[in-house]
Amino acid sequence: MPPKPILSRPLDLLYLIFFLTHVPVMLCVDLTPLYPAFVHASLPFLGRIRAWYVATYRDRFFVAPPGWFRMFIWMEAGMHVPLSLWMVGALVRGMCFLALLIVRVVRMWDGACLEGGMEVCCAGL
Repeated sequence: MPPKPILSRPLDLLYLIFFLTHVPVMLCVDLTPLYPAFVHASLPFLGRIRAWYVATYRDRFFVAPPGWFRMFIWMEAGMHVPLSLWMVGALVRGMCFLALLIVRVVRMWDGACLEGGMEVCCAGL
């Protein structure tokens, strides 16, 4: 049976909007320290966007990044960006259960479920 259209699945649409906005933020703000100099020279708006973000939100990880933060950025580039791109396709194709499972795993990885434990994090799966 073909999946329902994305517009008829409001929660999936919300997740889709999140991932569609999250990917450009990662590419234009979070990952810019990993880009080689020629990318910064070719796309100077990346530096301006990141500078605006730092000045506006004073994110402590961007103002004075701890030593481990560069590795975290590499993990975001290697895992979070590909997973987010995959989620966009999965949500559009109607792979809802699998997409929900991935969202739960990401929430657990981010620490959102650590307080309540696995039974709280996986409730509803």
